[in-house]
Amino acid sequence: MMTRSVRFARSLPLTATLAIGLAIAGCGNGAEQPAAPEAPAPPNPASPTPTPEATGATDQAPPPGDATQQPGTATDPTAQPTDQPTDTEFAGGACASTVGALTITRDITVASGATCVLEGTRVDGDVKVASGGTVRLVDARIDGDVQGQGHAAVTVSGGQVDGNIQLEAGDAATVERVRIDGDLQAERNTGAQRFTGNTIDGNLQCEGNTPAPSGSGNRVNGNKEGQCASL
Repeated sequence: MMTRSVRFARSLPLTATLAIGLAIAGCGNGAEQPAAPEAPAPPNPASPTPTPEATGATDQAPPPGDATQQPGTATDPTAQPTDQPTDTEFAGGACASTVGALTITRDITVASGATCVLEGTRVDGDVKVASGGTVRLVDARIDGDVQGQGHAAVTVSGGQVDGNIQLEAGDAATVERVRIDGDLQAERNTGAQRFTGNTIDGNLQCEGNTPAPSGSGNRVNGNKEGQCASL
């Protein structure tokens, strides 16, 4: 009887030891609880939001002709060119300008390379165009002759010529709707010439021009001769 009691007393520590071992094994077999998530770290005040300057962005310069450009500048596409002013003091002689409704009591000459424009002008003399000169008469009244010799261009549109219109060895010429009291003569010119709708008291004479003058509707009280016979 005593011997059985001793065995039971010795077995108690072994049972307790086994229970503790099983408890420890259960803790390592997936029984661990997940750790709580960490709170996000607060923003670092030392790292501000990058500015356009920091990222390299810069303002773009406006392209040429941008609407922000001030009007009236040299590149403004709406700027209007200044017209050639009319010469209000021209008294005759060499002409290289635009002359309006003045009365000129002297001859007018147009030098080589010059351009003379007479608009509604009355000339008590002749208009002479030298080699390489250009003249344009618009509704002008010429008491003498209009003479072009070696001219670059002669244009007579409207108005009246009391003398002759003489075109010799020059380039282009146009005579239209002009009252001519004398003759219209064209000889040895090498530019295009057109004679249309004129009233000529004298003769219409054309010879040796290349190309031949063109035109129509000329009323001639004298004769139509040479290359202008059909005009």
